[in-house]
Amino acid sequence: DIGGIPELVRPGQTGEVFQSGSVDALASTLAKVAGMRPADVAAMGRAGRAWMEQSFTIERYRERLVALYARIDVRMQAE
Repeated sequence: DIGGIPELVRPGQTGEVFQSGSVDALASTLAKVAGMRPADVAAMGRAGRAWMEQSFTIERYRERLVALYARIDVRMQAE
């Protein structure tokens, strides 16, 4: 749970996150994943890959960047 990682992981759906610097949180998260059925871990991996392939393409990045610039431009024109 540091930097941009929380934006890239949907806990319980596409992976897990834990508090940065916390050995106990890491151990708990690893134990949770180790206790999961292999099919569930594989499904989480597939869901993560599908989400990345859909949401983090060059085209989607460009769309989000253009939308951000448009919002900034609108705010600057309002001032």
